[in-house]
Amino acid sequence: MDTSTGPTTASMLSSSLIITDAFLGLLTFVLLSRLISHLSSRPQQSRFPLPPGPPQKFIIGNLLDVPTGRSWLGWSKLADLYSSINHNNNEGSDKHHSTVNKSKGKSKLIHLNIFGTHIISVNEPSAARELFEKRSAVFSDRPRVVFGGEMCGWENTLALQRYGERFRRFRREIHQILGTPAAIARFHPLIEIEAQRFLLRCVKDCSGKSSFGFGNKGKSTTTKKVLEHVHAATGAIILRIAYGYRMQNPSEGRRDPLVELTERGIRQISMAAQPGAFLVDVLPFLRYVPKWVPGAGFQHTAEYFKETVTELVEKPFAFVRHQVAAGTAEPSYVSSLLEKYEEGDDEEDAEEKEDEKTGRKGGRRGGKKRMTEEEEECVKWSASSLYTGGADTTVSAIQSFLLAMVLYPRVLRRAREEVDSICCEGSSKTGPTLTRLPTFGDRERMPYVNAIVREVLRWAPIAPMGLPHVNSEEVEFEGTRIPKGSIVMPNIWRFGREEGVYEEPERFWPERFLGGEEAGSERRSASPVGEGEGATGKKPERDVKDYVFGFGRRVCPGKELADSSLFLFASMCIAALDIQSPKGSAEVKKQWVEGTITKPEPFEIEVRPRSEAVDRLVRAVEVEHPWTDEDAECIAHLQWKRK
Repeated sequence: MDTSTGPTTASMLSSSLIITDAFLGLLTFVLLSRLISHLSSRPQQSRFPLPPGPPQKFIIGNLLDVPTGRSWLGWSKLADLYSSINHNNNEGSDKHHSTVNKSKGKSKLIHLNIFGTHIISVNEPSAARELFEKRSAVFSDRPRVVFGGEMCGWENTLALQRYGERFRRFRREIHQILGTPAAIARFHPLIEIEAQRFLLRCVKDCSGKSSFGFGNKGKSTTTKKVLEHVHAATGAIILRIAYGYRMQNPSEGRRDPLVELTERGIRQISMAAQPGAFLVDVLPFLRYVPKWVPGAGFQHTAEYFKETVTELVEKPFAFVRHQVAAGTAEPSYVSSLLEKYEEGDDEEDAEEKEDEKTGRKGGRRGGKKRMTEEEEECVKWSASSLYTGGADTTVSAIQSFLLAMVLYPRVLRRAREEVDSICCEGSSKTGPTLTRLPTFGDRERMPYVNAIVREVLRWAPIAPMGLPHVNSEEVEFEGTRIPKGSIVMPNIWRFGREEGVYEEPERFWPERFLGGEEAGSERRSASPVGEGEGATGKKPERDVKDYVFGFGRRVCPGKELADSSLFLFASMCIAALDIQSPKGSAEVKKQWVEGTITKPEPFEIEVRPRSEAVDRLVRAVEVEHPWTDEDAECIAHLQWKRK
């Protein structure tokens, strides 16, 4: 639990949204100024119209048309209503065609204008690949984020960072550690241990009980524990990879200090980046309003958030420095970069001595003085980006997997048959006995579990609207123009439901990715659990990996880690746990919460160990890989602030 002092969520949001009478006149002046500036800066003639979209209103444009609440559904609805194009209308103007014309082609883009800011949703993956991959030199920037980025300090994290040399360096460093399947293979043993510890926590919760709850509609104690188990497991993996940090045993209600800090940071960045939550993002000049002015409570919020950001970036980095100096550092992303930047050879030491004689600054030469300030910032922020960018995404995917297993028991049964054929031996009155848990070495022999992983990512994309891109120059695309500085977003959710590509896209049906006899062996029906058989010989449907992790130079650098983690957690849960909806509980619905990173709405789930054999297998991890509190004690007392 976050026990740190600071503003409450309610007070932060309410203070950030207050617009006093003193601001109203200034606001009107600014909006009119922006309108005049926009009109005066319009090109005299343009050969192409803007992409289609709803009609604009005076001054505010399409402000009232911006989708809110599960925005990916709203953008998809706009695409259905306004995607027809008539290139003969409004040519050379700043207006777009806003009426449906079925005789013309369909646009792959939808456009809104908010106070002169162009926002464009990409409706089809082919368009996203054209813009974000083939034209990546133009479409790799990010929008300016005043509150969360500039005021709170998150602007240096990889997800929000503007495109430039620092961004490219971050990407290079992360790619070397995590960017390929071969690189991720080094961390397979770590992921297997933490997945087994996740099962261990579940089994311990079930001791003397029949089940535990997931979501916030069950018993409060078990709900809290399960959510902590999911977060703890994913957090432990990324903290170990990034910093070599070994999370302490979360038994007896203890909270690991670094996990607690990072989760607080993730909550804050989610709030800070929430569209429309802070007026300063719409009117950047407000960042200079003094803190004492009524309605400027966001200034205090920014200060509090920035303190968290600073601690989150500096503290774990200082921990690795401390461990390296003590000779006890575990192999990690940060330790490898420290070794890369700080270890010089004899020739470099000689060159540095020569530099001292001549007065020339050697910069990166000379043992432990080799790292420059820019290199140190790169290491700190890229490492921090691993956690803030990876923890919530994996949690989201695991929750969606569990939801699918509750809704579609047929899928769970078939997956269990596949896993049991590999990990079980013999037979008994209750069925074959599980003799071991799945490992990464089994992945090639588990095509159905792999199909489940793909279907989870398609059915419930982690970031349904992706992350916004900004183009550095005006471009033409299929007869329409995208003005310079537009905010361009891929509708990942819609990509996974593309007409003619995915059959019955709202259904969770892993067979769609198998093809051949596998795809046709269990055809879908109107049954809510998906029983039934039908035609055979179906080709595999489009692989979600083509689009679900982003595009071009902004593709998720941790996609291999996310894919690997989801596979192992899914296969271990299938092997070890019975997963179902509690008897007498409310109907489980397929709904997801709004957010850049989304997750299922709270739902009820009942989970039990499959057998006593499972209990024995899972508990073995405590003996084979015992917990340690050393790192938690170190970081709790670490002096990390610079003098």
